[in-house]
Amino acid sequence: MKSHHVGILGYGWAASAHCDAINATSNAAVSAICSTRPLDAAELKARHGRPIAPYQRYEDLLKNDQIDVIAITGYPSHHPENVIQAVEAGKHVIIEKPIALTWDACQKMAHAIRQ
Repeated sequence: MKSHHVGILGYGWAASAHCDAINATSNAAVSAICSTRPLDAAELKARHGRPIAPYQRYEDLLKNDQIDVIAITGYPSHHPENVIQAVEAGKHVIIEKPIALTWDACQKMAHAIRQ
């Protein structure tokens, strides 16, 4: 049984690569994906080989107590806000590169993570 349940924010090319890589590990599985585009749970299961809950609102994904890790693969300009929201919700984070667009944004994320 996999011990970490991952929610992915964003569903572009990077998210698909993250999904496949995470699902290939022995200790984590993608359990949810959040995209502004409507996603179909049956299509996600067929594509990634396991049940994955679709979300359209990040806030709803963060409220899911089963999800303990958020993989952030959305727009880099949104990474700081997305990371801070995730850590404030008590989630671990995986951040797609670039982590942020400015050093100040990186510092704000690091501060939130340390808290």
